[in-house]
Amino acid sequence: MSPEEYKNKVNEICSQMGVELKLNPPADMQKIHEIQQQEKFQIDKALADFWQQFDGGEVDCPFFARPGYLTGYDFMSFEEAMTTRESMLRSSANYSEYVEPEIRDTRINAGWFQPGWLPFGNFGGHSLLLISDMSPSESGQAGQVIGYVHDPDQMVYIADSFVTFLQESIATLAADPEEYYFDI
Repeated sequence: MSPEEYKNKVNEICSQMGVELKLNPPADMQKIHEIQQQEKFQIDKALADFWQQFDGGEVDCPFFARPGYLTGYDFMSFEEAMTTRESMLRSSANYSEYVEPEIRDTRINAGWFQPGWLPFGNFGGHSLLLISDMSPSESGQAGQVIGYVHDPDQMVYIADSFVTFLQESIATLAADPEEYYFDI
């Protein structure tokens, strides 16, 4: 699903609910490429394509939904994604001995931060994050989507790819739009 197709589907749902979808102009792709070179990490191509079309969206207007949950996520700008990634890196030392309440899905690498993790969606002041995972475990695959869940703090598996996530996200938003756009 292309960024434009996804945006049009979300926009259609928003329109049905009387909500205006507001997305930012495209990100500076040269800057994204430079940061990838400096930081020595890859960005999933499908996710990069989204930033190439629009650099995030308005706060508190869900653009993504986690399948199986009634939580809408804002689409973070590339700059916000990088700032959040840096914050996760700094915070990871605080979690070196933390034991998650449930056993982590084996497709997600151990630890509180991996160099290939890049958040792209958030809810509740970053208490819930959607993360593109380019550092999966041996049983995972690069580009899978994982999530950070606060309280109890844990990393969870969401989808095998960004494209699969998009399909599940739009289906989730469309199935119950009142839950995501009722009070905007």
